[in-house]
Amino acid sequence: MKKPIVDVRKIMNKSIEEIRDGLKTNLIVRFDDNVERELSSREVILNRYVWDVTLLFKNIPILNTFDITQYYEEGYYVSGTFNRAYEAIVKYIILNVLLKTGNRQPMAAIWEHIQITFNRIYNEVIYSHLEYVSSLDIEDFLHIQMEPELIEVMRRVDSFDSEDKMGVSRVIDECYTILDKILRSSKYHGNKVAQGYVSKTVKKGQVQQVLGCKGVITNLNNEMYKKAIGSTYTTGLTSIADMAIEQQTGAKSIMVSKTAVSQSEYLARKIQLVSDRLEHVLDGDCGSTEYLEWYVKPSVNTIDGKSLPHFPTLIGKWYLNEETGKEEIITKDDRSKIEGKTIKLRSPLKCKCLEHGCVCSKCLGILAYNIPEHGHIGHISTVSFTEKLTQFMLSLKHNIASASSLPITINNEARRDFYTKDDDNLFVYLKSKVFEHDNDKGKLLYNNNSDYDLYLKVAGRSARGLADITPTTEVRKFSPFAVTALYDMWLIKINRETGVVNEIRVDITKDRKRGSFTIDFLEHIQALGEKLQMDTDGNYIIPVRTKDVLWRLNDPIIQVPDIEFSYSNYAKAIGNIFGASGDITTGKKSTLDDNEEDAKSINTQEGFLYRLFTEINEEDKSKMNINIGLLEVVTVEFSVNDYEKNDFRLPRYQSKTVSTRNIKNILANGSLGGAYAYQQHTDTMLSPGAFDMSHPVNHIMDVYLCPEEAIADFKK
Repeated sequence: MKKPIVDVRKIMNKSIEEIRDGLKTNLIVRFDDNVERELSSREVILNRYVWDVTLLFKNIPILNTFDITQYYEEGYYVSGTFNRAYEAIVKYIILNVLLKTGNRQPMAAIWEHIQITFNRIYNEVIYSHLEYVSSLDIEDFLHIQMEPELIEVMRRVDSFDSEDKMGVSRVIDECYTILDKILRSSKYHGNKVAQGYVSKTVKKGQVQQVLGCKGVITNLNNEMYKKAIGSTYTTGLTSIADMAIEQQTGAKSIMVSKTAVSQSEYLARKIQLVSDRLEHVLDGDCGSTEYLEWYVKPSVNTIDGKSLPHFPTLIGKWYLNEETGKEEIITKDDRSKIEGKTIKLRSPLKCKCLEHGCVCSKCLGILAYNIPEHGHIGHISTVSFTEKLTQFMLSLKHNIASASSLPITINNEARRDFYTKDDDNLFVYLKSKVFEHDNDKGKLLYNNNSDYDLYLKVAGRSARGLADITPTTEVRKFSPFAVTALYDMWLIKINRETGVVNEIRVDITKDRKRGSFTIDFLEHIQALGEKLQMDTDGNYIIPVRTKDVLWRLNDPIIQVPDIEFSYSNYAKAIGNIFGASGDITTGKKSTLDDNEEDAKSINTQEGFLYRLFTEINEEDKSKMNINIGLLEVVTVEFSVNDYEKNDFRLPRYQSKTVSTRNIKNILANGSLGGAYAYQQHTDTMLSPGAFDMSHPVNHIMDVYLCPEEAIADFKK
């Protein structure tokens, strides 16, 4: 029987109740962009609920991209289906309606309508279709677990030579690959566990632990146990040794909840106190003609087939299209246009409204339409990543998967001059002597100590943090991975006898991780002073070994972190950027933020933003995907107009004296409302600078110290 073709307008002319209670057959729906798609009656009903928000505005077309079936995973409805459909609808409304007026007020009605609709779907649809609700049965797990191919590889994991770390990682990966193949096979198409895995309703790592193998467990210090666990939660742990090792996952979870979570939340509190300085988003365009230059790093493929979240975090930002001379919004279709290039972004760092404690919606990007009219943009920007940090720690027990120790990979061209040690899977070294064979045997080909002058050429975009290394910088407070990410690097060798120059491309990775300069080598760079040069293409030229520069070739020059990931260390690394103490659990004075000299280690806004962006968004396992606009706002909040003149106000437009400072410097030299909500109150009260009103800096907490004055100032 041929199904009827129904124009989407006919569906929209019916009320939700009429569609919900009257539609019993499948339809072919013709959308307003002339795309036809067959939908079941249930899909039409749910779509009608979702599309109802478009009726808040006149003449909004119903496009095929608004259809919830476009956002299934492997043919299954998932938790994000409605969200992604609404995202397409709201984005269309913003770009085609609200941007023309520059008015964000209608967004409140949109969010309210969406919230009401979600409640209606839950109450009116879910409860009336309980026959579609399913539960898991133990047999669903056992049928998969008893697959002979899976049992065989699990046994190999359990019996593998514990000294062969690379081999253990490979056989564990093989086990998960076989499990993936089984779950995706037609044999288990109706299996609820397989459906949850394929549709991503259930976390991949959890299914691997339940049905694949426990794999390699790490202790409280993130050190890997030699023995891998081949059994699963379904089969049960079969030995005392396995149970003793596995209990470490619970111990790690308890430790994190007692110490790391408090650390993360205390860090969040301190950052939020600084973030209260920038309050509102103003509708419209401030007219700034200054731009932030940003290199859009090309995507890097990972094991999961995804790319590093660099380009996606730029979507919705305004940038200057230098071909047309016009400012345009970055959309998901612009990847090929801007990736691998340096573009000019409209940025909160360059906004004219900062002196009023605000940022305009044009400089922030269309993200501004996600900010409630009276929302505090400073607080929202900070919470965007601090909230996730805490949540990740609380969910640690559920996210623990097999750790892996994959080898460092050096490209063939550079392998002759760079090497790793057999017992060291973290550092890379430059060879002093190069022989005919890789095992340092055979004829001596050359001696890097005496035959060549050695330099490293590093693209500026791969080492933005180097701009902040000055003679007074405390380099050892830096996270090396936030200073450099060596995507573009070359070894330059100049023959001391002939003067012949040889330039060798260097690519050093560990799976999807890129190498970074070690702290020792960063100190070497710091000591170079004026010998550190930059060529006309924006590349750093770093002397390594010359007649008057003597880097020790037996010292590690590059490091690449292991795959095992610690959210506790991750939070500490982020805190270091803001000058926060790494340990706040003991309550001792030595753990407080007393590192006043750290103010000199953070200077340029661009360098601060780059380190913050790199630390938060470019760590594959962090699962962060924070819009750059929010991180720009955080950078503004940690910026002062003129540090040397004790002017701690937010930056003035086109000021040449702007720099970034740490938590203590900003709070201790700002309004007492923020300082008294911070720490070390005695120091603040006894500091003469606390009462210097030559450059007053307001803080939202002032209302608790002097309510009448704060309210009167607000009314001005």
